[in-house]
Amino acid sequence: MPYQNTWKNDGLHRIFTGTVTAEEVLTSNLSIHGDKRFDDLKYVYNDFSQVDDYVLNTFDIYNITSIDNIAATYNEKLKVIIIAKNEGILKGAHIYAEQMKDTPFKILVFDNVESALQNIP
Repeated sequence: MPYQNTWKNDGLHRIFTGTVTAEEVLTSNLSIHGDKRFDDLKYVYNDFSQVDDYVLNTFDIYNITSIDNIAATYNEKLKVIIIAKNEGILKGAHIYAEQMKDTPFKILVFDNVESALQNIP
């Protein structure tokens, strides 16, 4: 499995490893959207810093944001924290953040773990 979910009291830490595909990101998002704990989440920490390679393009990111836009209507207080070191993943994270700017989700993108961890509520 290219990602691992660790549920916290009011958040979720998700670590991606290896090669990540758009399908895997979408599947991981849908798995938390369908979880009964989703409505009470305050944050999701997405750590892509250990990813070796990725298979995602701009179209894939638009598909992911279209589904996350719907999820935003169920949890309007969610903070989405994204950490990535790979330039391609960082670019994709910024595209995602731009696409989500008019939703209730607060999207934060970081290129280092320390800064990202400081933004966990």
